[in-house]
Amino acid sequence: MKIEVLFPEICNLYGDLANLRYLKLCLPEAEVLETTLRSKPRFLDGDTDLVYMGTTTEEGQRLVLEQLMFYRGEILDSIQAGQRFLITGNAMELFGERIEEDGEEVLRGLGDPRSTGSTASLWGSSPQRQRRLPRRSHPKRQTRNPRRSQTQGRAGRNRSP
Repeated sequence: MKIEVLFPEICNLYGDLANLRYLKLCLPEAEVLETTLRSKPRFLDGDTDLVYMGTTTEEGQRLVLEQLMFYRGEILDSIQAGQRFLITGNAMELFGERIEEDGEEVLRGLGDPRSTGSTASLWGSSPQRQRRLPRRSHPKRQTRNPRRSQTQGRAGRNRSP
């Protein structure tokens, strides 16, 4: 079994590389190949059983999308052919139509039919029928609850004076 790890130098937040160590323990016979940010993904040649990509920062998402957009058509074809992926955290957002922040489009994703490459949608349905996944708020983006009293703690309990 061949496992390709995409961009481990930037897609490794929140202990994502520990997921890889776990895969290696579970599949000791597996060959693990790491693809750096400036390299063509090996799975596009069709000889990879599983593609792993971990969580990254917002800047990391931009860098990864810049790289993967060169191969968008090939990536779409690979997904349609049944390539298996294990994608954690916000890396899944890269494969959607767009990445939004506060309702504004920040980045165009690989699944956006306006992007360069194939006009087929990423998951095999027409763009009008694509299901949108809800965006989870990132811990850095969370805002304070304006209704919370200044005298209340995180759990809503009153602080002692």
